[in-house]
Amino acid sequence: MGSRILVISDIHLGLNDRMCIFSAGAALARFLDWAAGLQGDVTLVILGDALDYLQIRPWDRADPKTALQKTEDILAANTEVFAAFGRAVAKHQLVWCIGNHDLELLFADVRARIEQALGTAPRWVLDGAPLVYETDLGAKIRLVHGNDADAFNRVDYAALTAIAATGGDLAPKYPLGSRLVAQVFNPLKDEGYRYVDLLKPEEEVALPLTLALWPDRCWSRLVTAFPKLAKGKLVAAVDAVKAAVLGPRKSFASGDQAAQDQQRLDDDELVLEVLLRPVIDQGVKPEHFVDWGEGQPEEYDPQQKPAKTFAWGGGVAEALFRGAARRNAKIDPFDVFAADDLSRRSEYVASEKVALVVAGHTHLARVCEREGSYYINTGTWADLMRLPANMSAELLQQDLKNMREFLREDAAKTGAPPWLRPFRRLTFADIAIDGKQWGAALRQWPEEHPPALARVP
Repeated sequence: MGSRILVISDIHLGLNDRMCIFSAGAALARFLDWAAGLQGDVTLVILGDALDYLQIRPWDRADPKTALQKTEDILAANTEVFAAFGRAVAKHQLVWCIGNHDLELLFADVRARIEQALGTAPRWVLDGAPLVYETDLGAKIRLVHGNDADAFNRVDYAALTAIAATGGDLAPKYPLGSRLVAQVFNPLKDEGYRYVDLLKPEEEVALPLTLALWPDRCWSRLVTAFPKLAKGKLVAAVDAVKAAVLGPRKSFASGDQAAQDQQRLDDDELVLEVLLRPVIDQGVKPEHFVDWGEGQPEEYDPQQKPAKTFAWGGGVAEALFRGAARRNAKIDPFDVFAADDLSRRSEYVASEKVALVVAGHTHLARVCEREGSYYINTGTWADLMRLPANMSAELLQQDLKNMREFLREDAAKTGAPPWLRPFRRLTFADIAIDGKQWGAALRQWPEEHPPALARVP
């Protein structure tokens, strides 16, 4: 029979409140009971971000006491899920990997409380290192959360482990993406716009869209979090970004070259680069962006002159929105065979005989082949949203004037178009290794026999 490995990632369990992006508790419990009923050698792998501590106040604190209280609250809000986890791990091995939204797992008391809820201790993987499984012929299957390939969410696990060991606060060492969530997205969600962070990726879709829709509130929070964006400093920051990544570039520059360019920027400049690139790509001059930012853009009334809702400020807001929409169209969450950022940066190392890389993190279920190796992204069990991949400028303009209201938490009740309503796509990877052979599938729940969206090899 060989062995079977079920890989699920990015569950994002929270408190089931207005801040929570997970709403599939009943479905997850059924999935875990299905897994518990499987026969043979089965391993269940959580590939990161099972718990989402960033959704829970205080957003800017991650000391041992706070982390333990948040854990207690998550357990209390998800009793059905953890009961099902307990039934699954009573039958099969559980491997629990850390991600970038659950860094509080580095505290021993947090893990002990989870173990108590499960009734056993899983195999913890807390250093971001990949899990590796092999066939008898040496072909490797590599499992990794994937945030290490993302400049916004790269984590220094060794440094955070040392802080956790001394009972310190992890929040000051949060990665850039977590700081954006805690200091920009969460306050907006708290005002009622709870769906703004469901668009992925956060840095290239959600952030520009948020700034275009709520320029005053978003910009002021960005300046607080990233001081180089403040008035009087923005010109120098723009010049630094232009020199690093917006100037003349080599033809056929690879993704690796782009990653190297990003590594030359600090956190403030990385945020600016994400905002500046689509603006310049659409013909807006950098000095217009500086004038717009240093002028502290004000909220506008979308009911006045709706045809020019985003045309003010030298077209900066319109360019930000269209840049986000174009990026979103390229990462269609329904296209399982499209590439994502991790598939292009995955570790296909022929000399190491890496046959398959399985990742999470992007929330986009994917299956790709490259150079004779394969890539599967498990997707997410959290809620998602998408902008339409193909929308005319006229229809886009018509919907934009009301988008801010549609994105409120009662969007489904206010006549929001279907493409602005959250949806779920509950996917996981199913890997079989039998001696010299291996095979894998990306499957979608819920089904008694979950259908395969794609199989490899």
